[in-house]
Amino acid sequence: MKTIERVDLYIRSKGLNDRQFEVSANLWNGILGKARKSKRGNLSNDIIDKILNTYSDLSEVWLKCGEGEMINEKSTKQPACLSGWLFLFPHVVRISPIGAILQSG
Repeated sequence: MKTIERVDLYIRSKGLNDRQFEVSANLWNGILGKARKSKRGNLSNDIIDKILNTYSDLSEVWLKCGEGEMINEKSTKQPACLSGWLFLFPHVVRISPIGAILQSG
């Protein structure tokens, strides 16, 4: 399942339409529709970060990897699909391929 398809499931579970979701997460107007039309159906890390910062109940692992439950679980185990990511409570820090540390949140 593509990232945009997981976002769509979450939006439906919240009873929102695209525009309500985009406004609440401070996303560009129509970005979800554009992602649906693209061949890859993926969203940029910036967009995913905005979504996760707005909807704290949404599981980062589920959204990015499709593993686990849609709604956050209390777990400290890091799944293999996030193997480029280090979890440092309360912020998520990502090591880029060139070794720089990028902080989100």
